[in-house]
Amino acid sequence: MKPFLAIISLFITGVVSSKNLALNPGFEDEFGSIWRGGGSSVLEQSTDAYAGVYSVKVSGRNNKVHGPYQNVENIKSKGKYFYEARIKILNLPEGKDYSSIQLDVILRGGSTKKLTVAVINYVRPCDGWIYIAGDFVTQADTTRITIQSAASASVDTDFLVDTVSLTEIATNPKWREEADARIEKIRKGTITVRSSIRPPLEVGKMKLMINQTSQSFPFGSAVSYQHINKNDEVSRKYQEYFYKTFNWAVLTNAMKWRFMENNEGAPYFGTVDGIVDALIANNVTNIRGHCISWAKDTKIMTWLKARDAAGVAAAVKERIRYMIERYGDKIQQWDVNNEKLHGNWYEEATGNPQFTEGMFHSMHELDRAATLMPNDYDVVSKGIHTSGYRRQLSQYIASGVPMKAAGIQSHLSVYPDMDIFKHRLDQLAQPGVPLWITEFDLRDKDVERRAQGIRDVLHLYFSHPAIEGIVLWGFWDKAMSFPASLVDGNNFVENAAGLAVRQLLRKNWRTRIQMRLGPSRPMLESVRAFYGTYQATVFNEKNVIWRQSFELKKGQDVELDIKI
Repeated sequence: MKPFLAIISLFITGVVSSKNLALNPGFEDEFGSIWRGGGSSVLEQSTDAYAGVYSVKVSGRNNKVHGPYQNVENIKSKGKYFYEARIKILNLPEGKDYSSIQLDVILRGGSTKKLTVAVINYVRPCDGWIYIAGDFVTQADTTRITIQSAASASVDTDFLVDTVSLTEIATNPKWREEADARIEKIRKGTITVRSSIRPPLEVGKMKLMINQTSQSFPFGSAVSYQHINKNDEVSRKYQEYFYKTFNWAVLTNAMKWRFMENNEGAPYFGTVDGIVDALIANNVTNIRGHCISWAKDTKIMTWLKARDAAGVAAAVKERIRYMIERYGDKIQQWDVNNEKLHGNWYEEATGNPQFTEGMFHSMHELDRAATLMPNDYDVVSKGIHTSGYRRQLSQYIASGVPMKAAGIQSHLSVYPDMDIFKHRLDQLAQPGVPLWITEFDLRDKDVERRAQGIRDVLHLYFSHPAIEGIVLWGFWDKAMSFPASLVDGNNFVENAAGLAVRQLLRKNWRTRIQMRLGPSRPMLESVRAFYGTYQATVFNEKNVIWRQSFELKKGQDVELDIKI
Protein backbone atom coordinates (compact mmCIF):
# COMPACT_ATOMS: atom_id res chain seq x y z
CA MET A 1 0.00 0.00 0.00
CA LYS A 2 2.83 2.44 0.68
CA PRO A 3 4.16 2.55 -2.92
CA PHE A 4 0.60 3.18 -4.12
CA LEU A 5 0.26 6.14 -1.75
CA ALA A 6 3.57 7.53 -2.93
CA ILE A 7 2.37 7.49 -6.53
CA ILE A 8 -0.89 9.17 -5.61
CA SER A 9 0.94 12.01 -3.94
CA LEU A 10 2.65 12.86 -7.19
CA PHE A 11 -0.55 13.52 -9.08
CA ILE A 12 -3.16 14.89 -6.69
CA THR A 13 -2.59 18.55 -7.33
CA GLY A 14 -4.42 21.41 -5.72
CA VAL A 15 -7.39 22.54 -7.76
CA VAL A 16 -9.07 24.17 -4.77
CA SER A 17 -8.38 27.76 -3.84
CA SER A 18 -6.65 28.06 -0.46
CA LYS A 19 -8.80 31.01 0.64
CA ASN A 20 -11.53 30.05 3.09
CA LEU A 21 -14.61 32.16 2.34
CA ALA A 22 -16.33 31.20 5.62
CA LEU A 23 -15.81 33.63 8.50
CA ASN A 24 -14.96 32.46 12.03
CA PRO A 25 -14.72 28.90 10.64
CA GLY A 26 -13.42 27.40 13.89
CA PHE A 27 -15.94 29.21 16.14
CA GLU A 28 -13.05 30.64 18.16
CA ASP A 29 -14.60 34.14 18.24
CA GLU A 30 -18.00 35.33 19.44
CA PHE A 31 -20.66 34.40 16.90
CA GLY A 32 -22.22 37.86 16.59
CA SER A 33 -24.14 38.08 13.34
CA ILE A 34 -21.76 35.76 11.48
CA TRP A 35 -23.16 32.44 12.74
CA ARG A 36 -26.84 32.03 13.50
CA GLY A 37 -29.04 29.08 14.37
CA GLY A 38 -31.93 28.06 12.13
CA GLY A 39 -35.39 28.21 13.71
CA SER A 40 -35.21 27.83 17.47
CA SER A 41 -31.67 26.41 17.42
CA VAL A 42 -29.44 27.47 20.30
CA LEU A 43 -25.75 27.98 19.50
CA GLU A 44 -23.08 28.07 22.18
CA GLN A 45 -19.35 27.64 22.27
CA SER A 46 -18.09 24.24 23.44
CA THR A 47 -14.58 23.30 24.55
CA ASP A 48 -15.07 19.90 22.94
CA ALA A 49 -13.29 20.97 19.75
CA TYR A 50 -11.86 19.15 16.75
CA ALA A 51 -9.19 21.85 16.41
CA GLY A 52 -8.36 24.99 18.36
CA VAL A 53 -10.16 25.73 21.62
CA TYR A 54 -13.83 25.87 20.68
CA SER A 55 -16.49 24.33 18.48
CA VAL A 56 -20.17 25.25 18.30
CA LYS A 57 -22.79 23.19 20.14
CA VAL A 58 -26.25 23.07 18.57
CA SER A 59 -29.35 22.26 20.64
CA GLY A 60 -33.00 23.23 21.08
CA ARG A 61 -33.98 22.75 17.44
CA ASN A 62 -37.56 22.70 16.18
CA ASN A 63 -36.64 21.32 12.75
CA LYS A 64 -34.23 18.43 12.25
CA VAL A 65 -32.56 20.05 9.22
CA HIS A 66 -31.73 23.21 11.16
CA GLY A 67 -28.26 24.02 12.42
CA PRO A 68 -25.66 26.79 12.37
CA TYR A 69 -25.75 28.85 9.21
CA GLN A 70 -23.77 31.70 7.70
CA ASN A 71 -24.48 34.02 4.77
CA VAL A 72 -21.57 34.38 2.35
CA GLU A 73 -21.44 37.32 -0.05
CA ASN A 74 -19.60 37.94 -3.32
CA ILE A 75 -20.17 34.49 -4.75
CA LYS A 76 -19.38 33.90 -8.42
CA SER A 77 -22.02 33.22 -11.02
CA LYS A 78 -21.71 29.58 -12.17
CA GLY A 79 -18.86 29.21 -9.69
CA LYS A 80 -17.61 25.85 -8.40
CA TYR A 81 -17.23 25.52 -4.64
CA PHE A 82 -16.22 22.98 -2.02
CA TYR A 83 -17.90 23.04 1.41
CA GLU A 84 -16.48 20.95 4.28
CA ALA A 85 -16.81 20.66 8.06
CA ARG A 86 -16.46 18.31 11.01
CA ILE A 87 -19.57 17.22 12.89
CA LYS A 88 -19.94 15.23 16.11
CA ILE A 89 -23.24 13.69 17.21
CA LEU A 90 -23.80 14.01 20.97
CA ASN A 91 -26.94 11.95 21.52
CA LEU A 92 -29.70 9.95 19.88
CA PRO A 93 -33.37 9.98 20.93
CA GLU A 94 -34.95 6.80 22.23
CA GLY A 95 -35.70 4.36 19.45
CA LYS A 96 -33.05 5.76 17.10
CA ASP A 97 -29.88 3.78 16.45
CA TYR A 98 -28.34 6.20 13.97
CA SER A 99 -28.47 9.74 12.66
CA SER A 100 -27.57 11.26 9.34
CA ILE A 101 -25.50 14.39 9.06
CA GLN A 102 -25.65 16.78 6.14
CA LEU A 103 -24.40 20.01 4.62
CA ASP A 104 -26.85 22.33 2.87
CA VAL A 105 -26.35 25.34 0.66
CA ILE A 106 -28.96 27.91 -0.33
CA LEU A 107 -28.20 29.75 -3.56
CA ARG A 108 -29.49 33.33 -3.50
CA GLY A 109 -29.75 36.11 -6.05
CA GLY A 110 -32.41 36.50 -8.70
CA SER A 111 -33.79 33.13 -7.59
CA THR A 112 -33.42 30.88 -4.55
CA LYS A 113 -32.50 27.20 -4.59
CA LYS A 114 -31.62 24.86 -1.73
CA LEU A 115 -29.04 22.12 -2.29
CA THR A 116 -28.06 19.27 -0.02
CA VAL A 117 -24.42 18.91 -1.04
CA ALA A 118 -23.30 16.17 1.35
CA VAL A 119 -24.92 13.41 3.41
CA ILE A 120 -23.41 10.75 5.64
CA ASN A 121 -25.81 8.10 6.92
CA TYR A 122 -25.66 5.73 9.90
CA VAL A 123 -23.75 7.99 12.28
CA ARG A 124 -23.58 7.34 16.04
CA PRO A 125 -22.25 9.34 19.01
CA CYS A 126 -19.44 6.82 19.49
CA ASP A 127 -18.11 7.71 16.04
CA GLY A 128 -16.72 11.01 17.35
CA TRP A 129 -15.74 13.75 14.94
CA ILE A 130 -16.72 13.02 11.33
CA TYR A 131 -15.39 14.77 8.26
CA ILE A 132 -18.14 15.69 5.79
CA ALA A 133 -17.80 17.61 2.52
CA GLY A 134 -19.52 18.28 -0.78
CA ASP A 135 -19.21 20.40 -3.90
CA PHE A 136 -21.71 22.52 -5.79
CA VAL A 137 -22.06 24.87 -8.75
CA THR A 138 -23.92 28.16 -8.42
CA GLN A 139 -26.60 29.35 -10.81
CA ALA A 140 -26.17 32.12 -13.37
CA ASP A 141 -27.99 34.62 -11.12
CA THR A 142 -26.35 33.57 -7.82
CA THR A 143 -24.62 36.41 -5.96
CA ARG A 144 -24.59 35.08 -2.40
CA ILE A 145 -25.20 31.82 -0.55
CA THR A 146 -26.12 30.44 2.86
CA ILE A 147 -24.14 27.48 4.22
CA GLN A 148 -25.67 25.28 6.92
CA SER A 149 -24.97 21.97 8.67
CA ALA A 150 -27.39 19.63 10.43
CA ALA A 151 -27.94 16.26 12.12
CA SER A 152 -31.20 14.90 10.83
CA ALA A 153 -32.17 12.00 13.12
CA SER A 154 -34.42 14.14 15.30
CA VAL A 155 -34.82 17.68 16.66
CA ASP A 156 -33.70 16.19 19.98
CA THR A 157 -30.29 15.25 18.56
CA ASP A 158 -27.65 17.75 19.70
CA PHE A 159 -24.37 18.03 17.84
CA LEU A 160 -21.10 19.92 17.50
CA VAL A 161 -19.63 21.58 14.40
CA ASP A 162 -16.03 22.69 13.84
CA THR A 163 -13.48 23.65 11.15
CA VAL A 164 -15.91 24.84 8.49
CA SER A 165 -14.39 25.62 5.12
CA LEU A 166 -15.77 27.07 1.88
CA THR A 167 -13.30 27.25 -0.99
CA GLU A 168 -13.50 27.72 -4.73
CA ILE A 169 -12.69 24.88 -7.12
CA ALA A 170 -10.61 26.43 -9.89
CA THR A 171 -11.27 25.75 -13.55
CA ASN A 172 -8.32 24.03 -15.18
CA PRO A 173 -8.21 24.70 -18.95
CA LYS A 174 -5.21 22.34 -19.23
CA TRP A 175 -6.89 19.33 -17.65
CA ARG A 176 -6.57 17.18 -20.79
CA GLU A 177 -2.94 18.13 -21.33
CA GLU A 178 -2.19 17.23 -17.72
CA ALA A 179 -4.17 13.98 -18.05
CA ASP A 180 -2.07 13.02 -21.10
CA ALA A 181 1.10 13.66 -19.10
CA ARG A 182 -0.16 11.40 -16.30
CA ILE A 183 -1.10 8.67 -18.79
CA GLU A 184 2.38 8.83 -20.29
CA LYS A 185 3.92 8.41 -16.84
CA ILE A 186 1.69 5.83 -15.16
CA ARG A 187 0.30 3.67 -18.01
CA LYS A 188 3.51 3.10 -19.95
CA GLY A 189 6.84 1.32 -19.52
CA THR A 190 10.03 1.31 -21.56
CA ILE A 191 11.04 -1.04 -24.38
CA THR A 192 14.74 -0.91 -25.20
CA VAL A 193 15.83 -2.31 -28.58
CA ARG A 194 19.38 -3.57 -29.03
CA SER A 195 20.17 -4.72 -32.55
CA SER A 196 23.24 -6.09 -34.24
CA ILE A 197 22.76 -6.86 -37.92
CA ARG A 198 25.59 -8.48 -39.84
CA PRO A 199 26.26 -8.44 -43.60
CA PRO A 200 25.29 -9.47 -46.20
CA LEU A 201 21.92 -7.96 -45.11
CA GLU A 202 21.53 -4.62 -46.84
CA VAL A 203 21.29 -1.26 -45.10
CA GLY A 204 17.84 0.31 -45.23
CA LYS A 205 15.95 -2.90 -46.01
CA MET A 206 15.61 -4.07 -42.39
CA LYS A 207 12.45 -2.99 -40.58
CA LEU A 208 11.33 -3.71 -37.00
CA MET A 209 7.61 -3.71 -36.21
CA ILE A 210 6.43 -3.87 -32.59
CA ASN A 211 2.64 -4.26 -32.32
CA GLN A 212 0.65 -4.39 -29.11
CA THR A 213 -1.69 -7.39 -29.15
CA SER A 214 -3.52 -6.81 -25.86
CA GLN A 215 -3.81 -4.28 -23.06
CA SER A 216 -2.92 -4.97 -19.45
CA PHE A 217 -5.22 -2.26 -18.12
CA PRO A 218 -8.68 -3.69 -17.41
CA PHE A 219 -11.36 -2.34 -19.77
CA GLY A 220 -14.54 -4.36 -19.32
CA SER A 221 -18.29 -4.40 -19.73
CA ALA A 222 -21.39 -5.89 -18.22
CA VAL A 223 -22.75 -8.77 -20.32
CA SER A 224 -26.29 -9.84 -21.11
CA TYR A 225 -27.07 -13.42 -20.11
CA GLN A 226 -29.54 -13.67 -23.00
CA HIS A 227 -26.76 -13.23 -25.56
CA ILE A 228 -23.29 -14.01 -24.21
CA ASN A 229 -23.67 -17.79 -24.43
CA LYS A 230 -26.30 -18.26 -27.16
CA ASN A 231 -25.67 -19.24 -30.79
CA ASP A 232 -28.26 -17.29 -32.79
CA GLU A 233 -27.11 -14.67 -35.31
CA VAL A 234 -27.74 -11.66 -33.08
CA SER A 235 -26.00 -13.29 -30.11
CA ARG A 236 -22.96 -14.11 -32.25
CA LYS A 237 -22.70 -10.44 -33.26
CA TYR A 238 -23.09 -9.43 -29.63
CA GLN A 239 -20.27 -11.76 -28.62
CA GLU A 240 -18.05 -10.64 -31.50
CA TYR A 241 -18.28 -7.00 -30.40
CA PHE A 242 -17.73 -7.79 -26.74
CA TYR A 243 -14.74 -10.06 -27.23
CA LYS A 244 -12.93 -7.76 -29.64
CA THR A 245 -13.48 -4.70 -27.42
CA PHE A 246 -13.18 -5.73 -23.76
CA ASN A 247 -10.92 -7.84 -21.53
CA TRP A 248 -13.02 -7.93 -18.34
CA ALA A 249 -16.65 -8.86 -17.71
CA VAL A 250 -19.34 -8.51 -15.06
CA LEU A 251 -22.81 -10.06 -14.91
CA THR A 252 -25.54 -7.46 -14.57
CA ASN A 253 -28.11 -9.37 -12.51
CA ALA A 254 -27.63 -13.12 -12.77
CA MET A 255 -25.23 -13.40 -9.83
CA LYS A 256 -27.28 -11.29 -7.41
CA TRP A 257 -28.64 -13.25 -4.48
CA ARG A 258 -32.32 -12.52 -5.09
CA PHE A 259 -32.02 -13.77 -8.68
CA MET A 260 -30.09 -16.91 -7.75
CA GLU A 261 -32.01 -17.91 -4.62
CA ASN A 262 -35.46 -16.42 -4.75
CA ASN A 263 -36.66 -19.70 -3.23
CA GLU A 264 -35.08 -20.36 0.13
CA GLY A 265 -32.43 -23.07 0.16
CA ALA A 266 -32.59 -23.71 -3.58
CA PRO A 267 -30.00 -21.56 -5.35
CA TYR A 268 -30.06 -21.87 -9.14
CA PHE A 269 -26.60 -21.94 -10.71
CA GLY A 270 -27.47 -22.68 -14.34
CA THR A 271 -27.52 -19.11 -15.66
CA VAL A 272 -24.33 -18.03 -13.93
CA ASP A 273 -22.53 -21.26 -14.89
CA GLY A 274 -23.41 -20.74 -18.55
CA ILE A 275 -22.18 -17.14 -18.62
CA VAL A 276 -18.96 -17.77 -16.69
CA ASP A 277 -18.08 -20.85 -18.73
CA ALA A 278 -18.72 -19.01 -22.01
CA LEU A 279 -16.50 -16.11 -20.97
CA ILE A 280 -13.64 -18.37 -19.91
CA ALA A 281 -13.93 -20.43 -23.10
CA ASN A 282 -13.38 -17.20 -25.04
CA ASN A 283 -10.32 -16.23 -22.98
CA VAL A 284 -12.06 -13.63 -20.83
CA THR A 285 -10.81 -15.01 -17.55
CA ASN A 286 -11.15 -11.78 -15.55
CA ILE A 287 -14.67 -11.61 -14.14
CA ARG A 288 -16.21 -9.43 -11.42
CA GLY A 289 -18.60 -11.08 -8.95
CA HIS A 290 -21.56 -8.74 -8.58
CA CYS A 291 -22.63 -9.26 -5.84
CA ILE A 292 -22.74 -11.46 -2.71
CA SER A 293 -25.45 -9.33 -1.04
CA TRP A 294 -27.19 -5.98 -1.39
CA ALA A 295 -27.53 -3.62 1.56
CA LYS A 296 -30.86 -2.01 0.64
CA ASP A 297 -34.01 -3.45 2.24
CA THR A 298 -35.83 -3.26 -1.11
CA LYS A 299 -33.38 -5.82 -2.52
CA ILE A 300 -33.84 -8.45 0.20
CA MET A 301 -35.75 -11.69 -0.45
CA THR A 302 -39.03 -12.16 1.41
CA TRP A 303 -37.84 -15.41 2.96
CA LEU A 304 -34.71 -13.74 4.35
CA LYS A 305 -36.70 -10.89 5.88
CA ALA A 306 -38.73 -13.44 7.80
CA ARG A 307 -35.67 -14.78 9.61
CA ASP A 308 -34.41 -13.68 13.02
CA ALA A 309 -30.91 -12.31 13.58
CA ALA A 310 -29.26 -15.72 13.87
CA GLY A 311 -31.13 -16.95 10.81
CA VAL A 312 -29.98 -14.00 8.71
CA ALA A 313 -26.37 -14.53 9.75
CA ALA A 314 -26.60 -18.25 8.95
CA ALA A 315 -28.10 -17.54 5.51
CA VAL A 316 -25.32 -15.10 4.67
CA LYS A 317 -22.68 -17.59 5.80
CA GLU A 318 -24.21 -20.24 3.56
CA ARG A 319 -24.45 -17.81 0.62
CA ILE A 320 -20.74 -16.98 0.97
CA ARG A 321 -19.84 -20.67 1.24
CA TYR A 322 -21.58 -21.86 -1.90
CA MET A 323 -20.51 -18.87 -4.00
CA ILE A 324 -16.83 -19.19 -3.10
CA GLU A 325 -16.84 -22.98 -3.42
CA ARG A 326 -18.43 -22.88 -6.87
CA TYR A 327 -16.84 -19.75 -8.37
CA GLY A 328 -13.82 -18.93 -6.23
CA ASP A 329 -11.32 -20.08 -8.88
CA LYS A 330 -13.20 -18.23 -11.66
CA ILE A 331 -14.04 -14.85 -10.12
CA GLN A 332 -11.27 -12.32 -9.50
CA GLN A 333 -13.32 -9.63 -7.69
CA TRP A 334 -16.34 -9.65 -5.40
CA ASP A 335 -18.68 -6.82 -4.49
CA VAL A 336 -19.31 -7.94 -0.93
CA ASN A 337 -22.36 -5.93 0.22
CA ASN A 338 -23.51 -3.70 -2.61
CA GLU A 339 -24.39 -0.03 -1.98
CA LYS A 340 -23.70 -0.05 1.74
CA LEU A 341 -23.74 3.77 1.81
CA HIS A 342 -27.43 3.65 0.97
CA GLY A 343 -28.61 0.68 2.98
CA ASN A 344 -28.08 -0.90 6.38
CA TRP A 345 -30.45 -3.86 6.29
CA TYR A 346 -28.05 -6.57 7.47
CA GLU A 347 -26.73 -4.51 10.36
CA GLU A 348 -30.24 -3.70 11.52
CA ALA A 349 -31.55 -7.24 10.99
CA THR A 350 -28.72 -8.80 13.00
CA GLY A 351 -28.14 -6.00 15.51
CA ASN A 352 -24.46 -6.09 14.55
CA PRO A 353 -23.06 -2.71 13.38
CA GLN A 354 -19.98 -4.51 11.95
CA PHE A 355 -21.88 -7.19 10.03
CA THR A 356 -20.55 -6.15 6.61
CA GLU A 357 -16.98 -6.04 7.91
CA GLY A 358 -17.52 -9.60 9.13
CA MET A 359 -18.61 -10.63 5.64
CA PHE A 360 -15.29 -9.39 4.27
CA HIS A 361 -13.39 -11.46 6.83
CA SER A 362 -15.50 -14.58 6.16
CA MET A 363 -14.93 -14.35 2.42
CA HIS A 364 -11.23 -13.71 2.87
CA GLU A 365 -10.87 -16.85 4.95
CA LEU A 366 -12.34 -18.90 2.09
CA ASP A 367 -10.61 -17.11 -0.80
CA ARG A 368 -7.48 -15.16 0.10
CA ALA A 369 -6.62 -14.42 -3.54
CA ALA A 370 -9.86 -12.62 -4.43
CA THR A 371 -10.16 -8.84 -4.47
CA LEU A 372 -12.95 -7.96 -2.03
CA MET A 373 -14.50 -4.54 -2.37
CA PRO A 374 -17.41 -2.25 -1.54
CA ASN A 375 -19.31 -0.79 -4.49
CA ASP A 376 -21.46 2.34 -4.48
CA TYR A 377 -23.03 5.18 -6.44
CA ASP A 378 -23.26 8.99 -6.28
CA VAL A 379 -19.67 9.18 -5.09
CA VAL A 380 -18.18 10.60 -8.32
CA SER A 381 -21.17 11.06 -10.65
CA LYS A 382 -22.50 13.25 -7.83
CA GLY A 383 -20.67 14.66 -4.82
CA ILE A 384 -23.35 14.13 -2.20
CA HIS A 385 -21.85 10.84 -0.94
CA THR A 386 -18.17 11.34 -1.79
CA SER A 387 -17.10 12.12 1.78
CA GLY A 388 -19.31 9.32 3.11
CA TYR A 389 -17.55 6.80 0.88
CA ARG A 390 -14.17 8.22 1.81
CA ARG A 391 -15.12 7.72 5.47
CA GLN A 392 -16.26 4.15 4.84
CA LEU A 393 -12.99 3.26 3.12
CA SER A 394 -10.97 4.84 5.93
CA GLN A 395 -12.99 2.97 8.55
CA TYR A 396 -12.44 -0.36 6.79
CA ILE A 397 -8.70 0.27 6.61
CA ALA A 398 -8.50 1.30 10.27
CA SER A 399 -10.38 -1.81 11.43
CA GLY A 400 -8.32 -4.22 9.31
CA VAL A 401 -11.01 -5.20 6.82
CA PRO A 402 -9.41 -7.27 3.99
CA MET A 403 -10.48 -4.82 1.28
CA LYS A 404 -8.18 -4.68 -1.75
CA ALA A 405 -10.08 -2.13 -3.86
CA ALA A 406 -13.20 0.05 -3.91
CA GLY A 407 -15.86 0.21 -6.61
CA ILE A 408 -17.24 3.46 -8.06
CA GLN A 409 -20.34 2.77 -10.13
CA SER A 410 -20.27 5.98 -12.19
CA HIS A 411 -23.74 6.16 -13.76
CA LEU A 412 -23.81 9.63 -15.35
CA SER A 413 -26.97 11.45 -16.40
CA VAL A 414 -25.50 14.95 -16.87
CA TYR A 415 -22.48 16.15 -18.83
CA PRO A 416 -19.48 15.85 -16.52
CA ASP A 417 -17.51 18.78 -15.17
CA MET A 418 -13.93 17.56 -15.34
CA ASP A 419 -12.61 19.85 -12.58
CA ILE A 420 -15.24 18.61 -10.14
CA PHE A 421 -14.87 14.97 -11.21
CA LYS A 422 -11.13 15.04 -10.66
CA HIS A 423 -11.63 16.71 -7.29
CA ARG A 424 -14.01 13.94 -6.21
CA LEU A 425 -11.61 11.26 -7.40
CA ASP A 426 -8.79 12.92 -5.47
CA GLN A 427 -10.94 12.85 -2.34
CA LEU A 428 -11.65 9.13 -2.73
CA ALA A 429 -8.00 8.37 -3.43
CA GLN A 430 -6.85 9.82 -0.11
CA PRO A 431 -7.47 6.70 2.03
CA GLY A 432 -5.02 4.87 -0.27
CA VAL A 433 -7.32 2.15 -1.66
CA PRO A 434 -7.08 1.29 -5.38
CA LEU A 435 -10.25 2.42 -7.17
CA TRP A 436 -12.26 0.66 -9.87
CA ILE A 437 -14.92 2.20 -12.10
CA THR A 438 -17.43 -0.65 -12.02
CA GLU A 439 -20.63 0.39 -13.84
CA PHE A 440 -19.78 3.31 -16.12
CA ASP A 441 -22.37 4.69 -18.50
CA LEU A 442 -23.27 8.14 -19.75
CA ARG A 443 -26.98 8.53 -20.48
CA ASP A 444 -27.68 11.12 -23.15
CA LYS A 445 -30.04 10.91 -26.14
CA ASP A 446 -27.73 13.24 -28.06
CA VAL A 447 -25.21 10.64 -29.23
CA GLU A 448 -22.59 13.21 -30.27
CA ARG A 449 -22.68 14.79 -26.82
CA ARG A 450 -22.65 11.32 -25.28
CA ALA A 451 -19.54 10.49 -27.31
CA GLN A 452 -17.71 13.61 -26.19
CA GLY A 453 -18.70 13.01 -22.57
CA ILE A 454 -17.48 9.40 -22.69
CA ARG A 455 -14.25 10.55 -24.32
CA ASP A 456 -13.65 13.12 -21.59
CA VAL A 457 -14.55 10.87 -18.67
CA LEU A 458 -12.53 7.88 -19.88
CA HIS A 459 -9.60 10.23 -20.46
CA LEU A 460 -9.80 11.45 -16.87
CA TYR A 461 -10.36 7.99 -15.39
CA PHE A 462 -7.50 6.38 -17.33
CA SER A 463 -5.18 9.19 -16.27
CA HIS A 464 -5.91 8.98 -12.56
CA PRO A 465 -3.25 6.99 -10.66
CA ALA A 466 -5.75 5.61 -8.16
CA ILE A 467 -7.91 3.95 -10.82
CA GLU A 468 -6.89 0.39 -11.68
CA GLY A 469 -9.76 -0.68 -13.94
CA ILE A 470 -12.79 0.59 -15.87
CA VAL A 471 -15.92 -1.51 -16.52
CA LEU A 472 -18.86 -0.23 -18.58
CA TRP A 473 -22.45 -1.07 -17.70
CA GLY A 474 -23.23 -2.46 -21.15
CA PHE A 475 -22.77 -1.38 -24.76
CA TRP A 476 -25.77 -2.48 -26.91
CA ASP A 477 -28.95 -0.41 -27.11
CA LYS A 478 -31.24 -3.45 -27.13
CA ALA A 479 -29.79 -4.68 -23.84
CA MET A 480 -30.03 -1.28 -22.11
CA SER A 481 -33.03 0.65 -20.82
CA PHE A 482 -31.36 4.05 -21.18
CA PRO A 483 -29.56 5.94 -24.00
CA ALA A 484 -25.97 4.98 -23.25
CA SER A 485 -25.09 2.52 -26.01
CA LEU A 486 -21.97 2.19 -28.14
CA VAL A 487 -23.65 0.08 -30.86
CA ASP A 488 -27.26 -0.02 -32.05
CA GLY A 489 -29.68 -2.43 -33.68
CA ASN A 490 -29.41 -6.11 -34.58
CA ASN A 491 -26.49 -5.35 -36.89
CA PHE A 492 -24.53 -3.71 -34.06
CA VAL A 493 -23.88 -0.49 -35.94
CA GLU A 494 -21.25 1.55 -34.15
CA ASN A 495 -22.51 5.00 -33.14
CA ALA A 496 -20.43 8.09 -32.29
CA ALA A 497 -19.99 6.94 -28.69
CA GLY A 498 -18.75 3.54 -29.83
CA LEU A 499 -16.33 5.20 -32.24
CA ALA A 500 -14.98 7.33 -29.38
CA VAL A 501 -14.38 4.23 -27.23
CA ARG A 502 -12.77 2.30 -30.10
CA GLN A 503 -10.41 5.16 -30.93
CA LEU A 504 -9.29 5.40 -27.31
CA LEU A 505 -8.85 1.68 -26.68
CA ARG A 506 -7.54 0.59 -30.09
CA LYS A 507 -5.64 3.65 -31.29
CA ASN A 508 -4.82 6.31 -28.69
CA TRP A 509 -3.99 3.89 -25.87
CA ARG A 510 -2.33 1.15 -27.91
CA THR A 511 1.30 1.13 -29.03
CA ARG A 512 2.60 0.46 -32.55
CA ILE A 513 6.29 1.04 -33.24
CA GLN A 514 8.18 0.92 -36.52
CA MET A 515 11.91 1.54 -36.95
CA ARG A 516 14.65 0.88 -39.49
CA LEU A 517 17.53 -1.45 -38.68
CA GLY A 518 20.88 -1.69 -40.46
CA PRO A 519 24.21 -3.48 -40.30
CA SER A 520 26.40 -0.38 -40.22
CA ARG A 521 26.58 -0.21 -36.43
CA PRO A 522 24.93 -1.68 -33.31
CA MET A 523 21.74 0.19 -32.43
CA LEU A 524 20.33 1.04 -29.02
CA GLU A 525 16.99 2.80 -28.82
CA SER A 526 14.36 3.13 -26.08
CA VAL A 527 10.66 3.86 -26.58
CA ARG A 528 7.71 4.31 -24.23
CA ALA A 529 4.83 1.87 -24.68
CA PHE A 530 1.53 0.98 -23.02
CA TYR A 531 1.53 -2.03 -20.72
CA GLY A 532 0.36 -5.20 -22.41
CA THR A 533 1.42 -8.06 -24.68
CA TYR A 534 3.41 -7.48 -27.86
CA GLN A 535 4.77 -9.14 -30.95
CA ALA A 536 8.03 -7.87 -32.39
CA THR A 537 8.87 -8.77 -35.98
CA VAL A 538 11.89 -8.00 -38.15
CA PHE A 539 11.37 -7.85 -41.91
CA ASN A 540 14.01 -7.94 -44.62
CA GLU A 541 11.95 -6.20 -47.25
CA LYS A 542 8.79 -8.36 -47.05
CA ASN A 543 10.36 -11.46 -45.54
CA VAL A 544 10.06 -12.21 -41.82
CA ILE A 545 13.51 -13.09 -40.47
CA TRP A 546 13.01 -12.69 -36.71
CA ARG A 547 9.99 -12.72 -34.37
CA GLN A 548 9.47 -12.57 -30.62
CA SER A 549 6.45 -12.20 -28.32
CA PHE A 550 6.73 -10.53 -24.96
CA GLU A 551 4.78 -8.73 -22.24
CA LEU A 552 5.51 -5.26 -20.91
CA LYS A 553 4.48 -5.16 -17.25
CA LYS A 554 4.36 -2.34 -14.76
CA GLY A 555 7.71 -2.05 -13.05
CA GLN A 556 9.34 -4.50 -15.48
CA ASP A 557 10.81 -2.77 -18.52
CA VAL A 558 11.68 -4.95 -21.53
CA GLU A 559 14.93 -5.23 -23.48
CA LEU A 560 14.82 -6.75 -26.96
CA ASP A 561 18.18 -8.09 -28.09
CA ILE A 562 18.05 -8.59 -31.85
CA LYS A 563 21.00 -10.38 -33.40
CA ILE A 564 20.69 -11.32 -37.04
